[in-house]
Amino acid sequence: MFHDKEPPDILRGLFTFAPPMLRFLLSIIFFLALQCARAQIVNIESLRLSKDSLGFYGEENLNFSVVKNTQELYTLSNNLALQYRAKRQVYLFLSNLSFNFSEDVNFERNGFAHFRFGQKVNSWLSLEALVQYQIDVPLRIEQRILTGGGPRFTLLRKKEHKLVTGHLVLYEEDKELNNEIQHQNTRLSSYLVYKISKAKQFRWTTTLYYQPRLDKFEDFRLSGQSQLAFTFYKSWQFVTTAAVNYDAFPVEDSAIPNLTYKITNGLRLTF
Repeated sequence: MFHDKEPPDILRGLFTFAPPMLRFLLSIIFFLALQCARAQIVNIESLRLSKDSLGFYGEENLNFSVVKNTQELYTLSNNLALQYRAKRQVYLFLSNLSFNFSEDVNFERNGFAHFRFGQKVNSWLSLEALVQYQIDVPLRIEQRILTGGGPRFTLLRKKEHKLVTGHLVLYEEDKELNNEIQHQNTRLSSYLVYKISKAKQFRWTTTLYYQPRLDKFEDFRLSGQSQLAFTFYKSWQFVTTAAVNYDAFPVEDSAIPNLTYKITNGLRLTF
């Protein structure tokens, strides 16, 4: 549906000035996203890589989920995460490709592409900038484009525990599906993340998001997610995720609920 459309100006600029290898990676991610997000708030923290060593690192996730929003949906999804960490900079690339099936709908596509740059200031403060492109057919979002940035604070860092919070200002452009309604809003995106990890045995991540419109605080989104990953063979992990999302003002469609949830089980390969 979106193959004949040009990318947004900010994405076009990112492709223009990026190095050749970076343009290649972004092309793959953007192509995947145009083929297919599963929730009003994309939980980037659950996909963010925890590797602290310098260089390239990646994760490939294959998931099966049962989702309840306008109806009960079964989803097969693929998440790709790529990270390049320099001494004081982090480049993060994320993409999602999802296929949805139900009794009434045989096939629907959803997905997003996300690019984030982080500049480390000191041991507890980083500054981040991001751009994201998203579609969600079951929730009637034809496209959503986010740009923004802000600080990220490390509140606790121990061997097996980590507590992080971030507060970003996002400019959001929404286009609803099957009508001419469009939205341009500025939102605060605040999140709190708690992680527990035991070497290569398991990792537990819990994330809370709060995203109000800065000019209308009663228009807000809430999201909570917990994810548990167990290593069962070398670089392979079994991952289970539960998420709940609330949107005070979803799209103009009486069939779209305020509250949605998602339960996912899948496999993860780290490289």
